[in-house]
Amino acid sequence: GARLPQLLENLRICLRLKDAYLQQYGMCKNLLGPQFDLQIFGKFELFCKRLQKLIDVFGKAQQFNDLTNYSINGLESLVTRFWGIFDELKHKVTLAIMSCR
Repeated sequence: GARLPQLLENLRICLRLKDAYLQQYGMCKNLLGPQFDLQIFGKFELFCKRLQKLIDVFGKAQQFNDLTNYSINGLESLVTRFWGIFDELKHKVTLAIMSCR
């Protein structure tokens, strides 16, 4: 609901942070030479790809949330179905996170 826009913004900030890290890394690498050529961003890249997928999913949720403000014939059942699928997804994500601990 009302927290989705803030969540989306926080996820986008994480992606911008990665870009800032890469920029700083590039500057350090240029200063220190080839011995500073490390492959340290592989997991960070994977994390950011996952963040982008979350941004896509939560962006769709925001769009469906916005649609609830309109009275369009037949839309209510589609929105209800979407939120049911979204709740299932949240449950699966929660289980996956809990199993990683």
